[in-house]
Amino acid sequence: MGDDVADTVCIFKKDQWCAEKFRFLSVTDVKEAMTAMDGVIGLAPDDPSNGPSFIATLFDQGKIDKKMLGIMITEASSGKESSIVLGGYDDTQWKDYTNKDMRWY
Repeated sequence: MGDDVADTVCIFKKDQWCAEKFRFLSVTDVKEAMTAMDGVIGLAPDDPSNGPSFIATLFDQGKIDKKMLGIMITEASSGKESSIVLGGYDDTQWKDYTNKDMRWY
């Protein structure tokens, strides 16, 4: 149970990647059967059954160039940090993985 609300939602830096008037459900009460529910606000693929898309909203508002989310997950032993890019991907990372296993999602 909750309320359908709209607000300015920002992730990462406060002045970067802010979706204005973004609609989301503010959960106020969860029944025991629903406790397995989780997620990251609007980062699922842009489909009405997934609810409002944060990425699609940023794209529609002209804040990112592509309706895309890039995630790079590195091994702890690599010495590199994992990263998230909204609106594309960081192709500079590829040079370090030319002879290694790389998976795309």
